[in-house]
Amino acid sequence: MAATRVAVVDDDRAVRELLESLLADEGYAVASVRPGPDLVAQMRSARPQVIILDWRLEGSEGNAFDAIRADARLARTPVLICTGDLDAMRAEAPRLATQPDVVIVEKPFQVDVLLDVLARLATTTAGDGPATSAPAELRPDLQKALDRKGVVEQARAVLRVFRKAGEWSAGELWLGDRGLLRCVAAVSDERREGFVEHSRQVSLVPGFGLPGRVWNSARPAWIAAIADDRNFPRAAAARRFAVRSAAGAPIRFGGSVIGMVGVYGTEPRERDEELIQEMAEMAAGLGAWLDGARGDLLRPDPVSAAARRLAQEAARLADVAAVDLVTEDGTLLRMAVAHRDPAMTEVAMRLEAFAPTPEGPVARAVEAREVQRLTVSDTTLRRWSGSPEHLLVMRALQLHSLVAVPLIHDDRVIGGATLSSADPDWHSSPAARDAAAALTAPGASQELGRLLQARRSRHDG
Repeated sequence: MAATRVAVVDDDRAVRELLESLLADEGYAVASVRPGPDLVAQMRSARPQVIILDWRLEGSEGNAFDAIRADARLARTPVLICTGDLDAMRAEAPRLATQPDVVIVEKPFQVDVLLDVLARLATTTAGDGPATSAPAELRPDLQKALDRKGVVEQARAVLRVFRKAGEWSAGELWLGDRGLLRCVAAVSDERREGFVEHSRQVSLVPGFGLPGRVWNSARPAWIAAIADDRNFPRAAAARRFAVRSAAGAPIRFGGSVIGMVGVYGTEPRERDEELIQEMAEMAAGLGAWLDGARGDLLRPDPVSAAARRLAQEAARLADVAAVDLVTEDGTLLRMAVAHRDPAMTEVAMRLEAFAPTPEGPVARAVEAREVQRLTVSDTTLRRWSGSPEHLLVMRALQLHSLVAVPLIHDDRVIGGATLSSADPDWHSSPAARDAAAALTAPGASQELGRLLQARRSRHDG
């Protein structure tokens, strides 16, 4: 496979030379682009698959990022902004957080962080194999699957065909939903049920994980060993349920990717060209069906719907509200995020893709069963962030003050809610106290708790 082409744009010669040497050692094909009026022309000649860009460049007219995005040949090229201008990044965060394939890494950067982010961005353009055109008709086993009654059962039957084709242990169907990727159907053997259940509850940003890389590259992908993969956010769940390899293929309709099928194995598995081609051809014929079925498949399950309603109600009491639930192994799973301002809904929802940190305020509120109040600095946000993308979204939401409360049902902590404001003093205000009281009042979490209890009873049965 040809080396990924990376263009490095920085007006500091020492930084430029460092990055060129570092990336060449990692196997990238590096092109150095000097700032100046002809920057976009140089970029076109370099034909990069990823751009590493300093935010403020001496000698360049206007904003280089906007000039690159305005060029038709470069508009979809992933950009890694590497800058020490944090004030500019805070100001630009609301805009950049909704841009596709844009990540910020702060100077001075950590080499492993920069390489990790670059590897994720590179997967959005490099692909793992040739794109395939849709066959004239579906395979008989797929057509039989789609003859079943009900789109959910159709989806499960389709996944069983994919599982059987490669003797995989689990299969998942992912769809795009307002800037996030969600698992809408899954099948597995008994040992992998916990893994696919975890997938059903998480959201991913395009570019993240197997679904994200397939979504952005519009090509099949293969992960021979998940343990060695730097871009698999569900790695902890994969370890717990012995999921060790994976493959995925995009489903297109009208020229765009609308979904993907992912399959998972119990042992590391070397790439099989014939199998990945077969998967791509199978997926290529499903576009029309999936486009018609997406409305029913994206209908949230009762627990997710209740969590979103609670987040939306809580957002009326603050600027941003997040609802997290305690899983069976005691970790917190982010279920819903809402914003008071409808214009910020897309940015707020992106926060759903990032789990709360174990040392964060909502984890402390759940453990202590007590309300947590604090002012949040940018240093705190950096400590809480699990990735540069996570930090960008939190900055965009202006999380300067927050209150975290435990959610309790039948004297059991079922999760936590976080209320945030752009006002650094909000957490100590009467409004914040009233908001915390509303969420901790008897019955505030009744619907969510009842639905969770019913779900767990079904699983135990």
